[in-house]
Amino acid sequence: MSGRKTPPASDSMRHILSVLAHLGWGLSRLPAPGPLKGASEPSLRETEWLALPLPDGTTLLCAALPFELPDLRQSFEHYEDLALVHRQILRGLDSAGVAGRYALLVGGEAAHLIDRPAEDILVTTSTREEAGDRLYPLLDFQALSRGSLSSFPRKPLRRRARELADWTHLWSARIGSELELTVQAMQGFFEWLHLARLADVRHIGPVNGSFRDSAGEMNAHTIRRFIDERFRLLHGTWNFLQGDSNAQSNPGILRSIDDSVLTECISSYALLSSSKFASDVFAEALADEEMQHLSWKSSVTADTRWIDGDENNGDALLNSTVRFELDRQGCSQLLRCFDTLANAVRIDAIDRESARERGERPGLQLDLLTESPGDINPREAARHVLRRMLRVNASNTRHATLARTILLARACEWHSAHGVGELPFPRVSVAVSTTFTSTGHDN
Repeated sequence: MSGRKTPPASDSMRHILSVLAHLGWGLSRLPAPGPLKGASEPSLRETEWLALPLPDGTTLLCAALPFELPDLRQSFEHYEDLALVHRQILRGLDSAGVAGRYALLVGGEAAHLIDRPAEDILVTTSTREEAGDRLYPLLDFQALSRGSLSSFPRKPLRRRARELADWTHLWSARIGSELELTVQAMQGFFEWLHLARLADVRHIGPVNGSFRDSAGEMNAHTIRRFIDERFRLLHGTWNFLQGDSNAQSNPGILRSIDDSVLTECISSYALLSSSKFASDVFAEALADEEMQHLSWKSSVTADTRWIDGDENNGDALLNSTVRFELDRQGCSQLLRCFDTLANAVRIDAIDRESARERGERPGLQLDLLTESPGDINPREAARHVLRRMLRVNASNTRHATLARTILLARACEWHSAHGVGELPFPRVSVAVSTTFTSTGHDN
């Protein structure tokens, strides 16, 4: 935090409210700004905040800080999305139970506008003149009514993926060189860490705390215990590390990292945007150059029909097997294939439930040679696809591990949205060969 002398938070709040009033905001009946009681950092307890309604029904949270906001160049050079003060302010607002789509932070003459759910910094200004040119036009009330914030450009997926890959390479190289570990071992460690963060973002598992809470809050001992708890949860309960030959070495890597390096690494990790921890981002960030190019090429040229025959024939659909060649079609197409199958199974299961409620006998199959799959709960759609339908071929172990990782990430997202039934996740069948032979088995 800068040592530059800044006006009190109350003065900054009065200034921003005066500006918003000139921009057409009706602020006559607002409550008085309140202190940020949820802030753990003493210097932040003098922060004042106020929730302002936006024309689209969402909320802008204004927070006036008693110190100058930091220059973000160093954060961005380390491939981080936020500075520590952003994480502390957002966590303080969360603790206070304050909901808001956007957050406007003002400290001294600097201002930062944040898309809160995406954890993206949309605009940063360092002087009031710069704010008048670049920030305030977005906050004009008429401009807001026309969607100035919702249409403001966000980071594209490929940029998020590139930044996550660069952050991962930076810390893989630093830790790997100190511990004399192979690139493959470090890839396995950080891919597991990324899956754990995705599960954290999606609220998977009854574990207290989150990676976001790690920023400036934990010592090396609590960080190790915190991460090891997630390792055991995802490995033992959720079966996330299936097929990963490095899975059992991850706790050893965790114990071997120097205390100061581990604390610095996880503190930096907590400053990455949670929006980077998604299966689509992983499919790009964790892939090698060959697979990235293949994914781009196949997105333009590949045949995206995954289900042969009549998709409306429920029993035929549920008994079908889709064999996916990863090294011909790429990671992004693998996720599209999974979504297509899971959506088709889910719709079929919903139709069957509706038919049963009407007293009908859905899926009556006259072909005695076709095995009936029985009733499937719509929440079991993703599980059924992983367990019974989708079979993936990969040309090498690295690509096979990547396929499992992104499929489990997608399944985690499906669980968050729809549920996946009983735990653990079923084995994801990926074969390392040019001709498919299943390596998976059901749990």
